[in-house]
Amino acid sequence: ASVNGSTSGGGIRVQNVAGTVDVHTSGGGIQAARLKGPADLSTSGGSIGVTDSSGDLYLRTSGGGINIQNDDGKVDAHTSGGSIRAELRSNDGIDLGTSGGGITLLLPQSTRASIDASTSGGSVSSDLPVSTIGTVSGDHLHGSIGGGGPSISLHTSGGSIHIEPG
Repeated sequence: ASVNGSTSGGGIRVQNVAGTVDVHTSGGGIQAARLKGPADLSTSGGSIGVTDSSGDLYLRTSGGGINIQNDDGKVDAHTSGGSIRAELRSNDGIDLGTSGGGITLLLPQSTRASIDASTSGGSVSSDLPVSTIGTVSGDHLHGSIGGGGPSISLHTSGGSIHIEPG
C-alpha cells in the first residue's frame, strides 16, 4: 500500500511499506526503514534516516543531515544543514549535495560508475580505484570507477567528500 503523510509539528517514522511513500514535515526529522518502492521524504526541521530499503529515494532537508544505509535504487539526496552518509548496495544513479557538511559514500567493490565530485570547502578522495579524466585536483574528481556506468554526482560547499568500499 502507498503512504502519504505530512505534519508541521513533529517527526515522522515509516517502516515496512511495500509501495510509494510520500511524507513531509516542517517540524522534525524523518526515519524510514524497510521500504520497498519509491520514497519522497522532505523536512525543514530535522534529519532524514533511511535503512534497508529498495527503490528510488528523493530526500530533501534544510535542517539536518541525511543518513542512508543499505539502499538499492536511484538516490537523489540534498541538504542545506548537515552532512550526508550513504551506504548503498548498488549504483542506479546517485546525486548527493550539501551546503553545510561533508559527504561519505560507501559502495560495493564491484561498482561501475561515471563520477563527478567537487567541493569548495575541503578535499575529494576515493579508496575505490578511479580512472580520472582531465586535470586532477584535491577539490574535484572527474572520472570512472570500474570502467564507467551510471552517473554519480557529489557536491558540497561545506566539507570534504570521501568514497570508500562498503
